[in-house]
Amino acid sequence: MTDPQMFPQVVVLVAGTLTTVLGALAYVWKRDADRKLLDVQRQANDALQQAQQVTALTQAIARLADSWTRSDERASEERQRFSEVVVANTGAQNRLALAMEANVVNIEATSSAVRSLHEDMTRLKALVETLPDATADRVQAALAPLAARLDAVRADLAETRALLAGLPQAQL
Repeated sequence: MTDPQMFPQVVVLVAGTLTTVLGALAYVWKRDADRKLLDVQRQANDALQQAQQVTALTQAIARLADSWTRSDERASEERQRFSEVVVANTGAQNRLALAMEANVVNIEATSSAVRSLHEDMTRLKALVETLPDATADRVQAALAPLAARLDAVRADLAETRALLAGLPQAQL
């Protein structure tokens, strides 16, 4: 074969080699591009998952903050109600203390009156004993229920005093 006849064969051989090399390069470039595309897709999926997690976390934080705010509002309302109850309770305690003081004063006045009545009854009994027997018996019979009632009132007053003495001072 001569050189001029070989030229087309060399061109075909060079073209075939060049086509093979270019095909191989194209395959390598495509494979690299596919790998890079898969990497980019993975990164995009990871970024999407992270974004979804951040969104879910943000929503959870927002719900928690909202719940916290509502809870704080409820606690504030409860504190307000408690303050109102404390004020009302203090007023009631003050009224109770005043009433108890008034009762103590009344009990002391009643005790004094009962003591005075008892002393008067003692003097009256002594006077009745100086009367004739029939008259004395009738007067003593008439005074007996009054004396029994006076003794019952004295016992009630002693019991009330003991009860008041047993109460804590905070209740008075």
